[in-house]
Amino acid sequence: MKKKTRFLFISILFLTNSILLAQDSKSNRTEIWKGFNISSKIKKFEFKIAGQIRLKDFGELYNQSLIDFKLNYKLLSFMNIGYEKRLINAYDDFGKEIGFDNFHRDKTFISFQYKFDRSNIKLTIKNQKKYSYDELKSHKNNEFWRIEFENDYNIKNFKYDPIIGFEIFYKNEIDFSSSYDKYRIQLGSSLGKKKNFSLKYMFENTTGNNIRNPTHILKSIYKFDVFKFKKTKKVFKSFW
Repeated sequence: MKKKTRFLFISILFLTNSILLAQDSKSNRTEIWKGFNISSKIKKFEFKIAGQIRLKDFGELYNQSLIDFKLNYKLLSFMNIGYEKRLINAYDDFGKEIGFDNFHRDKTFISFQYKFDRSNIKLTIKNQKKYSYDELKSHKNNEFWRIEFENDYNIKNFKYDPIIGFEIFYKNEIDFSSSYDKYRIQLGSSLGKKKNFSLKYMFENTTGNNIRNPTHILKSIYKFDVFKFKKTKKVFKSFW
């Protein structure tokens, strides 16, 4: 029990120090992401609608708001493929034209999962293309490849199982011979009886020509299932 308490204390201390460091230093940025996920499963398909608002402590408080429509298909027991459509409203307070911009983003992905002992390891490869609704701002359209590694570790008799992740971003194409454009490191946990609330701390930074001040992100997401297909069939049977 002492080891579990020590782990929780160190995790909280790490998150607190990181957030305080971000607030005290002018060379760091801090963002808070809050959102929800609504999902429904029908056999091998999973449908999801997600919303999110992002606030920041630099420039204007409002950064952007998002809404996602996601379809996931379980191709094999260890492999999933999917597509996601994101609608974005963002406030630009650093560009030549300060104001609100609207974008839409298409993302396709393939993910692999493997359970080993108490670890649930997940590797995801994503391709995303972002487009502006304003044709005059086409210079903001961009494409990224993203490689994400995540490990959800189950600690026996412990409610706050840690989730550790690392993600790298490649502009236009995956090229291991050159440096990546951006990376994220994350530490978090899923809380509640049904693990329907997640809290994560993420450290984000850019490299190469796009280098800027690092960003500390505190992300909280509430998740819940609308219904499952098998349960719905039972409801209809009992009704008739």
